[in-house]
Amino acid sequence: MVRPGFPVEQISDLLKHGKYAAELLKEFVFEEVRQEQYSSMPSRRKCLFAFPSSLDPHEYAASIGLSEKDGLLLEIDVAANAAVHYAEMKLLDCNGLVYAKLRSQAARYWETDARGSSTCEILVDGDFRVIRVVRL
Repeated sequence: MVRPGFPVEQISDLLKHGKYAAELLKEFVFEEVRQEQYSSMPSRRKCLFAFPSSLDPHEYAASIGLSEKDGLLLEIDVAANAAVHYAEMKLLDCNGLVYAKLRSQAARYWETDARGSSTCEILVDGDFRVIRVVRL
């Protein structure tokens, strides 16, 4: 319920800030858990995000909210010595969890190998070669 005199227009701004704060907290907790327990995994703060070549690039882009105006996707070949993690994107749907449950979700994210999942995101930290450019 909105109290009398509260500008309704500001509700949208408050919700946006709340979502941003929840996303930021999630990323900090996921990074904290990675550093403590999975330090060999690539950091979400400095990695390249990729997806399996078995998936259709246009469908994948649409599934994560990218559109034609967002530009290009690159098909890459990752160097053998790069740090790579095949993560399950569904495990990122955890905004609003209390801290302990958020840490537990983060551990599941780093432990899970999502190869073969249609909602796999690949984190890459290391060298790669561009094979082709895919326009959205």
